[in-house]
Amino acid sequence: PPSTRTEADYRLAVRNRVRGFKRSKILTASTPSVKGLSYVEGRALDGDQRRRKVPCPRCGHAQELRTGNGKDRGGIRFEKLNNGKLNAQKAFETAWYECELCGGRIEESERFRMCNAGWWVPLGCHVVDGELTGEPIRKGPHASFMELHALNNLLDGISINSEAKEYVEAL
Repeated sequence: PPSTRTEADYRLAVRNRVRGFKRSKILTASTPSVKGLSYVEGRALDGDQRRRKVPCPRCGHAQELRTGNGKDRGGIRFEKLNNGKLNAQKAFETAWYECELCGGRIEESERFRMCNAGWWVPLGCHVVDGELTGEPIRKGPHASFMELHALNNLLDGISINSEAKEYVEAL
């Protein structure tokens, strides 16, 4: 790679090491920092560019989990203080998720089931009545998985409530 100029390309070394294993997988993961120069970004764009979508427990609409902007429908919602000001603790105590289609209120207790019922949807495909439909725009030589919001993480410590609090603290 250009960063070392003295060592073999680690990507080639990894590919050579797994050649003898049937059904081997090579995972490339990172957060690209310079658009257009990142190897990981290039690999993601060469693939089918899948995004994680989960069903609303109210209407079934498949949507990407996101923070939201507080104006448009969908995303994390929470109450403000009586004086209209934001407060991190109030956000934590009152947070819920709002469906981008029906506006339904989705509680933290529903997130686990919702996330487990989701789909990885390639660019160009859609979810209709719980089934993946359409053809990928980019068939690509491999599956690639695009940005994933923290709310898809089902480990302890991540919740709609904690994300609402973190959002307010970051403002």
